[in-house]
Amino acid sequence: MKKKLKLKTSNNKFFNKLKAPFLNRNNQIVLASFLILLSLYLIIAFTSFFINWQADNSIVIDNSFSDIITNNEIKNSLGGLGAYLSHTLIYRLFGISAYLIFVFTLILGLRIFGFKKISITNSLFHIILALIYIPVFIFHFYENALLSGGLGINTQNLCKNALGDIGTTLLLITCLLYTSPSPRDRTRSRMPSSA
Repeated sequence: MKKKLKLKTSNNKFFNKLKAPFLNRNNQIVLASFLILLSLYLIIAFTSFFINWQADNSIVIDNSFSDIITNNEIKNSLGGLGAYLSHTLIYRLFGISAYLIFVFTLILGLRIFGFKKISITNSLFHIILALIYIPVFIFHFYENALLSGGLGINTQNLCKNALGDIGTTLLLITCLLYTSPSPRDRTRSRMPSSA
């Protein structure tokens, strides 16, 4: 006789309690609206960062969070919080690929509103890959520190130390070719889909 495996009921109760508020349609509308507004906030903050980053950089780089959000000299269109988020996500982390965070929050909000054609898991997978790949690619080939962010600089330097300059170039080109769509089928990618 085969025994069936059963999940522990304590785990099921925890997840049921966790997802219970999101089953209510009104809560879904509030969450989706928040995510769409957050995506708009991020795109305005990121765009303002690229316009005013030199003026805000000296203020943001050496101060604490509370000093930044209360500073009146910040030039970012969304104030201190916009300057702090932009500096963290663009300058210190992902560079210009931080715009993909805006894309994902927008996709997630639209999916919660009911656009079923958008796959969250597939989008998340590709956006995470792009958040890692694009900064390294930009810094390796163009050596632009602002567009590549801290992640691009440090990861490219790690790859260059481990693989050398030619090895890093070959790795980046191989990754680009592997993730590009197949010439035989323009609608599909060779990347594994988690949808």
